[in-house]
Amino acid sequence: MIDVLNDIEILEQAIKAFTHGHSDEKQMAMDSLEKLLAEKKAIMVAFEKEMAPDVFDGQKQKFEKGHQIEVIKEPFQRWK
Repeated sequence: MIDVLNDIEILEQAIKAFTHGHSDEKQMAMDSLEKLLAEKKAIMVAFEKEMAPDVFDGQKQKFEKGHQIEVIKEPFQRWK
């Protein structure tokens, strides 16, 4: 729950900076948001590796009736 409160604080400060801040404050807010996003992506990768280690090894694989038909090199590329 502490993580959620920290995320809320970062988001609130970023909104204030983008709304009322000077360029240096806006840049710091953008840096904070980029760091937060990178942390969340790392959490997702760790979750995927833990929950599906045989399927997710840095590559996402599609299966059809137990046979590999396609390998996606970067599974989260579409969200970048």
